[in-house]
Amino acid sequence: MKNNKILIISHLYPSGKKSTNGIFVHKMNVALKEEGCEVDVISPRVLGKKSVKKQDTIDDIRVRFPKYLSFSRYFLGLSSWFAWRSVAPIINDKEYDLILAHTAVPDGYIAKRLSKRLDIPYFVYVHGADVQHKINYSRGSRGLIKSILDGTTKTFVNSSKTKKLVKNRIGLESVIVPMGIEDHDINEIKKGNGKTLISVCNLGKEKGIQYVIEALRDISDKDIKYLIIGSGSYEKNLKEMASDDKRIIFMGQLSQKEVFKEMLQSDIFVMPSYNEAFGVVYIEAMNFGLPIIGVKGEGVEDIIEKGECGILVEPRSADAVGEALIRLMSDERLRANMGKIGQKIVKENYLWSKTSKQILRELA
Repeated sequence: MKNNKILIISHLYPSGKKSTNGIFVHKMNVALKEEGCEVDVISPRVLGKKSVKKQDTIDDIRVRFPKYLSFSRYFLGLSSWFAWRSVAPIINDKEYDLILAHTAVPDGYIAKRLSKRLDIPYFVYVHGADVQHKINYSRGSRGLIKSILDGTTKTFVNSSKTKKLVKNRIGLESVIVPMGIEDHDINEIKKGNGKTLISVCNLGKEKGIQYVIEALRDISDKDIKYLIIGSGSYEKNLKEMASDDKRIIFMGQLSQKEVFKEMLQSDIFVMPSYNEAFGVVYIEAMNFGLPIIGVKGEGVEDIIEKGECGILVEPRSADAVGEALIRLMSDERLRANMGKIGQKIVKENYLWSKTSKQILRELA
């Protein structure tokens, strides 16, 4: 790519050393920087929510955090306009070659307005929420998102599932560029007893953790240890469900380094999410040699279809999750083989060193 100064717009972005919000966007930016790009980041934040600095430097990348007024989901366009107004005063030059926005709203809306003002192309990366949730917020949401994506030079998506949603719900074509991870260079598969299970996610109902808890009720093995890492709106419900099972341990929100340490000591990664556009955490687990359990028809299907690195189960089924767990826990050779295949898939398809080159080809 001849032009290499990129303005990134993403309301999903880490702020502070312990924050993991939007860490995948930052890791992509680091990979683009390593490919020789100049990267400047604007991360608009809702006024009144968690306080962040006006500006920060993370891994030598400048990040600015303008604040904007946000309204209910029924006024998505108005909130996006206020997000744009917060960004407009701090962009006062024409040094950028292109704009890459992560999500259509509010980021893509801002990119579209800036594109016209600066006379440069803009691209939008749709991660899933735009076409799974936001499109249904109000009568005008679909039209707003479609108008943003209609104006892009190219729309990127993270999986076949998201690509189908963009096509079916908005009528537009898109290009799959999967998220990536750093290479942790884990060469040996841990040979545990198969009894340590782990889930890492935002604890919302759609992540399906309740089906793992239900499945464990029918598995009497007392040596099982199930680690649940994360927090969220459904956390209280999950803790009530698991209150009588001492094998289930809620570890709260951990740093990425702490998560990796727990993965290294675990045997099986399970997250039967029934509303998952992609799921970077699956490939993180695979890189640590863990067989994975995911749900049919979701973004994880792209990953598992590349090789026998895990088991896909029916959505919202504790029985299916239980069967998959028993199969993996009882077969050490299967776990080891899936772990090795998973690591191979990650190294061939999902390292940032590879996916960053792909996105640069698409931006050219």
